[in-house]
Amino acid sequence: AHIATLLLLGFTYICIFVGFSGISESGSPYGTADVTLQSVSGLSSDQKQDMDFYLSEYTIQQNCGSTGQICPLNESATIKYKDSACSQEFCDKCASAGDGIITCLVLAFLVGFGGCYFVWKRLTDANSAEGEEPGCSRLRLYASCTLSIMALLLYIGFQIWFNPCQGKIDSYANALKDEWGQNPAVNATVSSGGSVASGFVLTALVVTIVAAGNQCCAVQTTRSAPPRTPGGVPPGGIALAQPVVPPPGGHHPAQAYPAQPSYVGQPYAAQAYAPQGQPVYAAEAVLVNNQMDAKGVDQDKGGDIGTV
Repeated sequence: AHIATLLLLGFTYICIFVGFSGISESGSPYGTADVTLQSVSGLSSDQKQDMDFYLSEYTIQQNCGSTGQICPLNESATIKYKDSACSQEFCDKCASAGDGIITCLVLAFLVGFGGCYFVWKRLTDANSAEGEEPGCSRLRLYASCTLSIMALLLYIGFQIWFNPCQGKIDSYANALKDEWGQNPAVNATVSSGGSVASGFVLTALVVTIVAAGNQCCAVQTTRSAPPRTPGGVPPGGIALAQPVVPPPGGHHPAQAYPAQPSYVGQPYAAQAYAPQGQPVYAAEAVLVNNQMDAKGVDQDKGGDIGTV
């Protein structure tokens, strides 16, 4: 699930890059508006005006046919929304919309890095010795919330373009169709709507929602690592008895603890510690026929001092 999320985020970034390309005419447009004049009486050729809209400007390409009865000349132009030459109603709306979309794309781009980090951390934790924290872990919460914020930013950017910018563009195209359609010799049609860049932003939004849902549903029920042996003793290893300090003034052997059932047949060494100046004793315990035989040895004299 985590690898699939990272792949989805990689595709999301490709879509965001296409969205960034729609800033100017060198990239993909966010919207289009085409007005076509078709001859109905044979007095003029078909004529068309194509307009492509970007985040900071729009382009006009006019094809007036052979007679030029409707539009004055064949021309193409690129007009910035914030220039004085842009006097249409959509100019101010699309200028502010372009600034807002760029801001949303930049924030989504940065937030996405945080989402990638948390997803990658979940992936590495799941493959680690201890495994990912089961249940509603913090990393699961962080990854889901980060990707949800990224999707929200993309949604805001998408909505900013279509309302009110693209709506004003559609109104302008329809008004132009009505103006040109007053000539009885032609039939005017209009086609307007979103284009390549806005479509990729919408695709990025959908993919990010899927990635966020994938992280939310990816729950680790149990840790993947095997349980540790109590006390930190590995299976098959040698367990050490707890240190015993003999009371001052007496010679007592160190206490030997019974062997654990899971280590039957293995020797266990008991370590003893005494204050400075006191004799130190060690006890060696060996499990023989399920009985504990412990001998105490005076380390100072090297003699056998008894059996436990």
